Amino acid sequence: MRSSLQKFQGWRAQRELLLLQRWEQERVKGEARFVFKTALTYSLTGGGITHVYQSLIDGHAPISVPNLVFYLLVALLAASSRWSIKEDKYFAALNEARIQASVRSVPPPHNNAGA
Repeated sequence: MRSSLQKFQGWRAQRELLLLQRWEQERVKGEARFVFKTALTYSLTGGGITHVYQSLIDGHAPISVPNLVFYLLVALLAASSRWSIKEDKYFAALNEARIQASVRSVPPPHNNAGA
């Protein structure tokens, strides 16, 4: 049981590292690109799901411009929030790595017992 838990924790840590590496590559492309691409994905997905649902319930569901604008505005907020969350995780991981590196590089305290 313990080895299964250790394997799971190792896999999870490896996955987290991979996600941070991917984020590092994504953030180089810029915040505006990320927010636009993510907002477009969210709004089209939300609008599509809503359209299919309304088509099944009402029998027909015309696509309206106000609905599309609403989905796009909500998606822009969600995408901006997602950028902030990922940036916070990224900088927290960088700070943790810096702390770990500084802890490892600190020499042991000098023992003045003989003086």
